[in-house]
Amino acid sequence: MEKHRFIRFWTQALYREFDDICYQYRLQLRQPLIEIVDLNKNWGQWNPELRVISLAQKLISEYTWDTVIEILKHEMAHQIVNEMWGIELNDHGEFFRKAADKVGLSQWGRRASGDLHKEKNGQTKGSRVADLVGKLLKLAKSENENEASLALKKAQDLINTHGISENPEEEFTYHIINHHQKRIPSYQSAIASILMEHFSVEVITGHLYHSKNNCDYRILEILGGEEQVEIAHYIYDYLYNNLPILWEHYRKQHKRQGKAKMTYYLGVLAGLRSKLRQEAHQETKITKKSSSEQKALVMAKEQWLTRYKEKLEHYRNFRHPRLQTRSYSTGDRNSETYSAGYQDGSQLHLNRGIKETKFEPQKLINQPR
Repeated sequence: MEKHRFIRFWTQALYREFDDICYQYRLQLRQPLIEIVDLNKNWGQWNPELRVISLAQKLISEYTWDTVIEILKHEMAHQIVNEMWGIELNDHGEFFRKAADKVGLSQWGRRASGDLHKEKNGQTKGSRVADLVGKLLKLAKSENENEASLALKKAQDLINTHGISENPEEEFTYHIINHHQKRIPSYQSAIASILMEHFSVEVITGHLYHSKNNCDYRILEILGGEEQVEIAHYIYDYLYNNLPILWEHYRKQHKRQGKAKMTYYLGVLAGLRSKLRQEAHQETKITKKSSSEQKALVMAKEQWLTRYKEKLEHYRNFRHPRLQTRSYSTGDRNSETYSAGYQDGSQLHLNRGIKETKFEPQKLINQPR
């Protein structure tokens, strides 16, 4: 009985997703019958004679909802070829690829088969670069001051220049951050803003259905080149996991109440943003003493970034053609707690592997208080 109840909920959610996809991409596509069944070989299938989109029950029970949406889009692309264009083909050739573009279907979603985790999260150049950043950041905690300094410098250089030598035609991708919450706290939006300003990605907010809990949650979605998204995800995890540790240190030192936590978080992130802006200004500053190589490097980075941003805007519109924006609170800037957070944020260094979840508070920053 419980199984049938959830299948009914999931089916209703799929109809909502179908309607939303048609709205987002301005498609005049007649709603088919959507069913959830046991499929042995495929994650989904489109039957043009019966006008039925079938999705595998295993797909919904084992994968996140954004994966389910991509498989639904895949079958909708087949429907477009048959019903909107009147072409009696069910392959993955030229017409399917054009239809996939019309519904914003991801590259992995076009070839989806077998293990979807591998399709979505296969080892890319971006993930290899991000892994290297993580290893360098681990070295940055070395007791050998010279070794630690060199490792941190290399990691920062890799983060700052990761895009210069890359082909601007590289595949773009997305990563969804879902903390299973009904609203996005302002400090998470502030982290997203830092990622957009300094790590060559866009971050948007939205809703995503959760099949096991039968409800929608608020999410952050990181968009960008594979490499940029991997690194931005690392940085997000690092800040998200470190803010509570920094707050606990400050709270115990100054006997602050929990209600001041959000103000402190926003102060830390404002301090970090200021530091990153200063560093970015120094990196792009060209003086009379700058060498010809330095000038060429700055110009190359600016040219690459211009091309990259154009492609990123195209990809954002590809995935979210009717995007809405939002703002976030900056907290009480005049409070002592905000100022203390700002000071800590301006001293924050990445000196552990970002994906690790266990941290040593005394090694995070040079804490003056």
